[in-house]
Amino acid sequence: MASEQESSVLHQNLSMEARTDTTSSPFYLHPSDNPGLILVSDLLTGDNFHTWQRAMKTGLRAKNKYKFVDGSLPRPLSSSPEEEIWDKCNSMVISWILNSEEKEIHHSIAFIESAEEIWRELQERFGQSDVLRIYQLERDLALLQQGDLSVATYFTRLKIL
Repeated sequence: MASEQESSVLHQNLSMEARTDTTSSPFYLHPSDNPGLILVSDLLTGDNFHTWQRAMKTGLRAKNKYKFVDGSLPRPLSSSPEEEIWDKCNSMVISWILNSEEKEIHHSIAFIESAEEIWRELQERFGQSDVLRIYQLERDLALLQQGDLSVATYFTRLKIL
């Protein structure tokens, strides 16, 4: 009987190992992945939330970790062999998010336990409703003038909006 249990545990461990060793697995961590990694060039200030969010999505998707923030990879049950590796990857994603924010924002979310909760909190805090965003875009468009700018520079500023 003990050998059956040992065999079952060994099978679970091998199964988990197979899932974490493939680069297509959300549980895979490349040797260069570390908690000090910064995925985006511009820190979140609040005013740049939409641009920051897009850049973070791109970075997290490139690392195959976006599922940790969008809720499609929930935390496994405590008894699951995946729990430990899920916690490890979740912690890595949290550190990447925290590294990409201004200190004030960082301190306000530093003790949230899951990357998904942090993502949701930032969305609620800094993501504007569509009506407010439309108003802001209309205002910015009305204020934008070419003046002495080259066509390329003017077009670039227009695209940034």
